[in-house]
Amino acid sequence: MGPVVLLQWLIGWKIFCANKRAVFAPVVLVGSYLIATDLVAVELGIWFFDPDLILSGLVQPQNSPALHFLLQPFGVPVEEWLFFYLTALLCSQSFLLFLPDSYRQSGRSSLGETDKGSINRAIRGSQIDQQRVIVPNNSLGIVPEGSVPKILPN
Repeated sequence: MGPVVLLQWLIGWKIFCANKRAVFAPVVLVGSYLIATDLVAVELGIWFFDPDLILSGLVQPQNSPALHFLLQPFGVPVEEWLFFYLTALLCSQSFLLFLPDSYRQSGRSSLGETDKGSINRAIRGSQIDQQRVIVPNNSLGIVPEGSVPKILPN
């Protein structure tokens, strides 16, 4: 996962920096939710982690409790934490990269000026969308001008 995250940052670092909240808020929310469900499932005995297959299984809790806690915080292995947060990061970054320019904040130049090209594209896009919304009244069954609709009794 690390090389893919690095590749995404090499390609879209300007987009990610301009949209920090859109990148990291979903990561925190989704990753924390998945960790919480994992904690509950382990606590209820729905599933468990085989000590032979996780990093914390290499360290005896009696010999080094601090290291054991770092490798398995709150009973969930560190590998699971990394998987949940990195997967959420990959999803949010991918979504943001493939989102059309008009739906995301543009990057800023080194002087702090906005990217005027993306603003103009957004304005033109909204004008096109407004033209497409115009529909003849009769096709929607709208009451013609000048007539008053009757109010039906209860």
